[in-house]
Amino acid sequence: MRLSREDRIAGLSAQAARELMRRFRSAQPEGIINEWIEPDGRSDAEIAGALAADGWLKINVEDLDGEAWWETTTRGNALAQASFGKPITRTTAARHLAAVIERAEAFNADGTHLVEIAELVVFGSYLDPATTHLGDLDLGITFRSRIPSTVTRDEHTAILLAYARASGRQFNTFLDRLFWPEHEAVLQLRNRSAVINITTEDVPSLTDQWEIVYPANSTPPLHPRLT
Repeated sequence: MRLSREDRIAGLSAQAARELMRRFRSAQPEGIINEWIEPDGRSDAEIAGALAADGWLKINVEDLDGEAWWETTTRGNALAQASFGKPITRTTAARHLAAVIERAEAFNADGTHLVEIAELVVFGSYLDPATTHLGDLDLGITFRSRIPSTVTRDEHTAILLAYARASGRQFNTFLDRLFWPEHEAVLQLRNRSAVINITTEDVPSLTDQWEIVYPANSTPPLHPRLT
């Protein structure tokens, strides 16, 4: 997705809207919205409602106090990764797609990862042949675990935490550590590109305009430390 700094999204500046989408990649309470952006006179609930009405946010849960916790939709995830750059040509998008598929093959060939990339689908403007310039390349990703299904829940958690610890990275939350194997794959596929948007949501349930571009049809090998 490409934005202009003059764009307005649900009444917010494009910069503020993108910042909120980045915050809400994991579920957050609506009551802290005005702490993250410059207040515009609306309440936290009004801003969240406006973003939800435009399809950027959806309710994850309401807590015991009745406060709504929101998270990004597929559209919101795309906004979180948006840049203020120029559109790309279809030829450039096709080149990026080919590179992503090559990186997916390389990722799956490395048996040290705890997940395998099972499938990649492309959706959005890339599938419209009449569109010559695209905001970005939208992809959906599906994973398969390499952790044996025979391990207990506690063992499964311990394996994930050990894998995150071995990465040497700093994590903000416990969930970030648990989902590091998937996030690691997304980072490697994007390869720091600002024009590649990858979501883990079930794209076929959200749109009927999608196409499989990378299936991994083999049974994933176990992580070598688990054999």
